[in-house]
Amino acid sequence: MLQDHEKLQIPGISVEAKPLQLEVNYRGTEDKKTNGCKILRVRLGREETHIKFEDLWNLMFLMASSEKQDKMIPVSLHRIRHVERVITVEANRDVKRGEKITFTYRMKIPDEMFVENSGGTLIKSGA
Repeated sequence: MLQDHEKLQIPGISVEAKPLQLEVNYRGTEDKKTNGCKILRVRLGREETHIKFEDLWNLMFLMASSEKQDKMIPVSLHRIRHVERVITVEANRDVKRGEKITFTYRMKIPDEMFVENSGGTLIKSGA
């Protein structure tokens, strides 16, 4: 990511076309609103406007092919474990008194929450 004030230029497709000029971090590093390429100053000839980087990114994503969209989406890989528990509940009303209801509860837990030790696999405390 660009950290300093930078001026970028996109040439027109014909000789007569004016280049599109983009300027980022144009107010210096102390301005939180424009710093970090959040706002771009766009110029075409004498005309000037300001656009949010997020809006430009969304526009580019909409115009991109599905292959390019796949490259634009960040992918992170996480290992998870499926943990199944059998839960038994003893009813007090609306079902025969003393009747037990049993069901299985399945949940996904990130692999980094598990600790392997000599007694088996445990879920980290405080996680």
